[in-house]
Amino acid sequence: MKKQILLKKIAVLALLGVFGVGCATESSGGSSGGGSPNTTQCIGSNCTTPTTPNRDTDAERGTEWQQGAIANLTLDSNQALQYYAITHPINNPSDVKISVKLFDAGSNQYAGRVMISYFDNNQYFTGRFITENKTVAAGTSHGHDGKNHAAYNKFFQWGSSQVFHGFYKDQYGAIMIIIDQELNIGDGGGASEVGGSIWFKNNAITSAPYSGLPCWFVELGPYDCRTFLTNNEDLVTTSALYPSQSMFFTSWNTNPFIPQEPARGWRRLGTFNGLNKAKAFSQ
Repeated sequence: MKKQILLKKIAVLALLGVFGVGCATESSGGSSGGGSPNTTQCIGSNCTTPTTPNRDTDAERGTEWQQGAIANLTLDSNQALQYYAITHPINNPSDVKISVKLFDAGSNQYAGRVMISYFDNNQYFTGRFITENKTVAAGTSHGHDGKNHAAYNKFFQWGSSQVFHGFYKDQYGAIMIIIDQELNIGDGGGASEVGGSIWFKNNAITSAPYSGLPCWFVELGPYDCRTFLTNNEDLVTTSALYPSQSMFFTSWNTNPFIPQEPARGWRRLGTFNGLNKAKAFSQ
């Protein structure tokens, strides 16, 4: 969807274009991130192995990426990714992952960043979504003055489980991370790994100016990304687990830019598990 960050292009081995096929065998070393391994190239009995290292995908995504807790993201479909990636066509995506680095800004309000990345068309595309630890300025949003931008990003009890909702944005829209699975693989001191899903909502296509206010505080127009509504104005993040279960949704007469459905335009991109909870939610 997003303002994608081009991190690295795969080097094209010039020898492949210069020589005929001869013989080719894969090297025994594999890529840690799912990329193609180095290939031995032979002309007659003269064989050479390129010195270009295998792709270490997490490293190639940069220092900021590696600071977060990283997990594979299983896409619902390539079509879902195409809806998300509005700035370019999707061909054959691979190595789809998320990196999560959040912190409690106080009172169970988690600011920070979530990054979504995949490899396609010989390059990485990485979207960076953030929620700042700052408050809504007076007079900029109806009923939200003084709220922290992370006010809806919290852990809460849902039935017998502790779950999490978090909204994060970039210039093209917003994503939501929902944690609904916990796994204790340690010494019994609490969940060590968590799993869940990533949802997204693109801004409506419009030339209207954007104030920069987080879309989950916007109540009208093309930049409204609220869900979990309990009435026309109130977003209650603990009122439902998934956007599609929202108790209330607005009509086209109320806001013609928003689909007339409980999810209000939110789509699920994919699911993840094995996310290190301590690293994802650290100070």
